[in-house]
Amino acid sequence: MEPCIFCQGNGSITFSSYTDRVRATFRPGLTVPAGTQTVPEGPAQVVSAAALVKDLKTYGTVGHSATIQPATRLPQDVTDNYDNFYRAGTAIPQRADFNTLDNPFFYSANPRQDRYSSEPAAGLHFVVFVPTIDSFHRGRMAMDGRYPDGTVLKLKPRAYDMGFNAVLTTTHRQNFLVPPRAHRSFPLAEYLA
Repeated sequence: MEPCIFCQGNGSITFSSYTDRVRATFRPGLTVPAGTQTVPEGPAQVVSAAALVKDLKTYGTVGHSATIQPATRLPQDVTDNYDNFYRAGTAIPQRADFNTLDNPFFYSANPRQDRYSSEPAAGLHFVVFVPTIDSFHRGRMAMDGRYPDGTVLKLKPRAYDMGFNAVLTTTHRQNFLVPPRAHRSFPLAEYLA
């Protein structure tokens, strides 16, 4: 048996097989050879809200990445003000995340709920840049199966069948505003090279 990658508490919520981890992370029915380290998620692999409803009807479950795509991908081709072309399905948020063993938060308003400890703890730092707070909110609601077009997946947001939402615990969230280039301290510094 493979080790449990996503487990919570006494093991009551687990995604123990490779196939189940692929389902929870991406979507059900996706064939990914064992050992694959990068799964394509470009514009060609975008999942629509209608496809999620179909997955839920067919498999009784959805995956994390697929649930956020209808609200976080371009709905049509776009050419921006700098003449850059972006295909329909291109991701709007730009994100990065990394694992950590540090415990950078020195306080908690609710230590018991946040499982606060002054000891090192495994965690994940997740940074995402979105153009507006509304974009963030739409993506966050989609993660729970609620979409701007009115589609609602008939699953509880923390249900096992909702992907790996069941094992996510967010202890701290911070929002920062990145001002427009004209209002930054050194708006043209990148051109001094």
